[in-house]
Amino acid sequence: MKKLLLLLLCVPLMFSCGDNEKIKKSAKNINVSEINNECELIDALLIVSDELIELKGLEKDVKEMLLSDDLTKYPYKEIEDRQKSIEILEIRLEEIENKEREEGWNEEDFEHCEKFKEARRKLEKLSSYYEVNLGIVKTTTGLDKKNSETYAAFEDATNQEKVKNYKNLANEIKPEALELVDFIQEMKYTLVLATDGKVFLGQHKDEEGDEIEDNIFEVNYSELSDIDKSKKIAFLGRKDARHTSGEVFNPENKPNLPRKDGIGQATHLKNKIEEFRQSLLTILKTAEDSSWIASGSADKLIRDINENLKIKDDNAYGEKGKKVTWEKYNFYDMPAVGALTLLSKWQSDILNMESAVIAHLIEQH
Repeated sequence: MKKLLLLLLCVPLMFSCGDNEKIKKSAKNINVSEINNECELIDALLIVSDELIELKGLEKDVKEMLLSDDLTKYPYKEIEDRQKSIEILEIRLEEIENKEREEGWNEEDFEHCEKFKEARRKLEKLSSYYEVNLGIVKTTTGLDKKNSETYAAFEDATNQEKVKNYKNLANEIKPEALELVDFIQEMKYTLVLATDGKVFLGQHKDEEGDEIEDNIFEVNYSELSDIDKSKKIAFLGRKDARHTSGEVFNPENKPNLPRKDGIGQATHLKNKIEEFRQSLLTILKTAEDSSWIASGSADKLIRDINENLKIKDDNAYGEKGKKVTWEKYNFYDMPAVGALTLLSKWQSDILNMESAVIAHLIEQH
């Protein structure tokens, strides 16, 4: 049972196969070379897990957090002062996992352990983290289809003269939304490529559970065909990788990390989201000023746009006294699965606001 302890979002498992006396109740006292059987190994994992949980204070249901309205309210930054101790414990975890590999133990070897089934259930729960990302991707696909149908309704309208102004406004939104969603897709692809060294597009495994080699891509996003760019990212291996998003997206705009026009990808994303927000507001104002939509009819929609897309400037995110920029809060020291899910949610929010605006235009015509 490879990697019994999955550090997805750095939340460790809490399970054991019993209380073996040979394993001291402290991670620092564990002598990995003295682990003699599978259940002792799981006990060792339990001890390290408990200490990590205490240090990280992340015992919340991560799936519920990821599905919340505000994905920036994660307590990741609370653990910064304890990071050194955490890194020591994670090294101990690697030692335990190396022991598992050396012994050649597999899933069947753990089945006799008392808490094995409970461990499996917890593993399945942890596996749900990436499934949340895939769920958001599925929602995004549905929104994209819905928006395409709305644009098609403008084109198919019988009285083209009547819908002309509304259609022209809607057609201003379409390329901007498409460009921004693709920009984020490139960020997601780049993150996974930097994290795992390869990206599975479309589907990860076949019906027999084997990885589909033809779906592996190791090139830059710009080298993909348009068809491949449209495929979903099907797998993330090193979900717990905490430094990749910071190194790739450069949230602090450091000169020694990737930059374009003097800023990192995180700041470019922030700027592009703000430009898109302003564009939607301008279109609605134009429609109202031109009396194409009823005065005040878009007030709620404007509030929704600001609520979903407005990003605060300066150090406005995080705990009181430790506030940082939006870029740093979302991409610095952020587990890869967290960054990937945040990016997917932004894609969903963008398409959702695009959908709301063009639907309002077609309703008003």
